[in-house]
Amino acid sequence: MLTPNIVRPMRNRSRPVPTLLILLAAMAIVIGSFARVYDPERMVVWHDEVFSLLRTFGFDAEQVRAEVFAGRELNPQDLLAYQQSSRMHGIADTLSSLMTHPEHSPLFYLAARVSVPAFQSPLAGMRGTSAALSLLLIPAVFWLAWELFEDSATAWIAAALAACSPMHLLYAQEARQYALWTALTAAASAALLHASREGGARGWILYGVLITLGLYTHLLFVLVLVAHGAYLLFSLRRSRCKVKEVLSGWGLAVIVAVLMFSPWIMVVVSRAHSVEAVTAWMERPVPVERQLQAWGVNLARTFADSPGVETFLLLGLIPLSWILWRFCVRAPLAARLLICTLFLTFVAAVLVPDVIQGGRRSLHPRYALPSFLAVELAAAYVLASGWSSPSTVARIGWRAGLILVLGLGVGSGWLILQADTWWSKNFSAANREVAGLINATERPLLIVTDSSVGLGEAISVAYDLGDQVVIKGEPRGGGGVSTNGFSDIFLLTPSAELRAALSGTHDLKPLLNTWQWFRAVPKSRGEES
Repeated sequence: MLTPNIVRPMRNRSRPVPTLLILLAAMAIVIGSFARVYDPERMVVWHDEVFSLLRTFGFDAEQVRAEVFAGRELNPQDLLAYQQSSRMHGIADTLSSLMTHPEHSPLFYLAARVSVPAFQSPLAGMRGTSAALSLLLIPAVFWLAWELFEDSATAWIAAALAACSPMHLLYAQEARQYALWTALTAAASAALLHASREGGARGWILYGVLITLGLYTHLLFVLVLVAHGAYLLFSLRRSRCKVKEVLSGWGLAVIVAVLMFSPWIMVVVSRAHSVEAVTAWMERPVPVERQLQAWGVNLARTFADSPGVETFLLLGLIPLSWILWRFCVRAPLAARLLICTLFLTFVAAVLVPDVIQGGRRSLHPRYALPSFLAVELAAAYVLASGWSSPSTVARIGWRAGLILVLGLGVGSGWLILQADTWWSKNFSAANREVAGLINATERPLLIVTDSSVGLGEAISVAYDLGDQVVIKGEPRGGGGVSTNGFSDIFLLTPSAELRAALSGTHDLKPLLNTWQWFRAVPKSRGEES
């Protein structure tokens, strides 16, 4: 057998789980599960989700651009036609469309394409698929916590924290692959611990299947494999038994998974220049202070979230830091190794390059979700230890702390379920409000320029535009756009040529302090947006 305190976590088989703790955790899990599947169409559809639907239903983005930016009059329904299935596009078209952007592995989108007919609308189908798959995170986290600590109390608390996390809720209700990625990260990590402890072909086969699915879900799953390899390297270094068996089992599973994933690797390599071009925005400079602040806020958002309280969330890092320190001091060595390698791998891959080069990856928590999962597991261990503290005062304090943390998560989820937009919608967060301003005019014209975000934002806002709105895509080859006969003119990422054409008669005013939306106000009127 492997050395117990290195590869095999310390166990506590005999400690019973208090009924009160099970009831509390079960209640949190039920609430969190319900929140994931509640009204998936509620929030604004943001730019990236637009392309999720477009590719899932087999449309070619370049062909869509050619049709939209031809200068002809369109209505919102014309744009929304690219957000639903068509008899002209089958599964093969979906795969072909996904291959044009291979930085997004295809598994989630193919699964959504198959499951969409079971839902009342394409959007509900995409988001509903994500929400349903996100439910897998809860048992996966329970399993991972059990493999780490073999303590039911910790497993129940970890599952409850994952269920109530506002971060997980937001990505569960997004038409993207991040919820499935997080669930597979937890499941694959649990399978790794189980296989390395128990041995046998079945354990490694299960691990191999899970990591293959993980790679086909998100390219960043490669970093999960790096974390797993680092964990085994450090944990086995001081072990004298079964080292060869564990490393050979893990290595074989990884090799088979990579071979299974090789068809998509070839697609990524063949389109490397395209991938580099569409991810170039990550390199845009951002001050280090903003990067660190974003990372800190996102760590706190793992447990609580609310609009406009970033400073308060940063204060939450004080107790969180203390909890993490307590975990590092008291947790079993094997658990510390896995959780720390998982956390630090994504810090090194996401935050460190930004700090050194000035990029903006760290502003987006979706690229580091396994790090936040690791923090949840650490917090679960500390809270579970405190629940059974021998000191009455400490025990009461820790139990109140757990109730508070779960309450903050449930409360944050309630706020999210009442909202029609959130920070996770990125630069599209104000699009529903923009649509309201456009709809309030008598005969509005929306002119869209073919910019890096023009098509996605136009379709995003089309979800909430009235039928009276006329949309014109600025012709790619020039030629201008006629504005005669319209009461109000709105612009989306206007080109220099369009600005120049309107400069003699109109002033361009930003809408709602956005950088992409403008209203063209006649100079004679002197109107303000």
